Amino acid sequence: MKLVLTLVLALGATAQEPGEVADFDAELAMDNGNCVDISYWDEVQYQEQTVELCQSKRSTECVPRTEEVCREVPVHSCRVEGVVDCEDTPTTHTVQDDAYVMKEFPVQKCQKSAVPQQLTETKQMPVCVPVTKQQCDSKWEVQVNAETGEMEKVWAGNENCREVTWEDCSLETREVTQQVDTWDCAEAAQPLHYQEVEHGEAEVTTITRKCAARAVSVCSVRVEEQCSEVGWEECRDSVQPHCFPSLLRIPSQEYNHLLRCSVHR
Repeated sequence: MKLVLTLVLALGATAQEPGEVADFDAELAMDNGNCVDISYWDEVQYQEQTVELCQSKRSTECVPRTEEVCREVPVHSCRVEGVVDCEDTPTTHTVQDDAYVMKEFPVQKCQKSAVPQQLTETKQMPVCVPVTKQQCDSKWEVQVNAETGEMEKVWAGNENCREVTWEDCSLETREVTQQVDTWDCAEAAQPLHYQEVEHGEAEVTTITRKCAARAVSVCSVRVEEQCSEVGWEECRDSVQPHCFPSLLRIPSQEYNHLLRCSVHR
């Protein structure tokens, strides 16, 4: 007896290249004898994926400062001026700096072949002929056995005889041919373009400023104490991460290995 065996193997689009897929199908067809390759690619499927995208922002926070400074000065023509001496100290930080990058996805397009292939196999087919025979009811009687004296059942003939007809069937070997649809698959001319997040780093320099207030005087004859209020801002930079979810649509495509084969048992 010979049976039809269909081998189904589903692989992702990234598992094999189209050329490797064709070689695999050819080797599998040779190993299994009388086979037809009916493999094809599924439609492109998209999977939505939320990826956290992080970037860093630098912010400056300034605090107002005031201080009264005094000094004895000559009264003649003296005035007090307040000045601030500041020193900036730079600091370099390595921070996360993600970005979008464009990717290409090769799309496989499949269409049904115009001419199907034929698969021939040998099967056992039933062949039946009518048969007529006589069917009767058997009549039995209960009698005493002359030797043993025991009761026993004895056949007393047939009655109600009639002809009965039924189908007498047997199996014969026959060849059966069926058409099998195949698929023609090839890479599309235009690939799909999609975005992915590429994680990166960047260097950011922050400045820490320290200031000191002092008074300078322009003096003349008489000395007296004069005061002046000095105001300034002391500032500090800080780097804070700024993260937010980014929704991506990642394409994929499944390749279906299909072989329709006749297998001997």
